[in-house]
Amino acid sequence: MAYQNKNLDSLVLETESGSVKTTIEVDSLGCATIRFGNGYTLRLPLEELTALVISLEDTRCELEEIKDYGFSK
Repeated sequence: MAYQNKNLDSLVLETESGSVKTTIEVDSLGCATIRFGNGYTLRLPLEELTALVISLEDTRCELEEIKDYGFSK
């Protein structure tokens, strides 16, 4: 089977230093590719992508707590 990839999403992330066009793709080799502008690309297999998603979800929950209750150590 020939290599194939599929674009799943394209969005603009607003950061402290400006806007970053971000694209997300999957490919026939079982990897997800996340491109942050032209400067950085992250290519991960499913297991590593899952670990990143879990970590980001934990971070999101922590930020929601900070928003609701303030920062605590």
